[in-house]
Amino acid sequence: MTSCNAKDYGIPQNRERVFCISILGDHEPYIFHEKQELTIRLKDVLEDEVDEKYYMSEERVAQLTWK
Repeated sequence: MTSCNAKDYGIPQNRERVFCISILGDHEPYIFHEKQELTIRLKDVLEDEVDEKYYMSEERVAQLTWK
């Protein structure tokens, strides 16, 4: 069992995951890929212009926020 974080594999997100690998019978040991240096930032992959349909209305935001 091992834990991996997306940011250690070239993805600009802090996304931790735990992996359990189980292989029945004789086998070579499972080896995870080597960690990579993070060379891009999240803002490098985000779109500059996003369609309005992906935004919440002010009314919906008010419903979801605690005031």
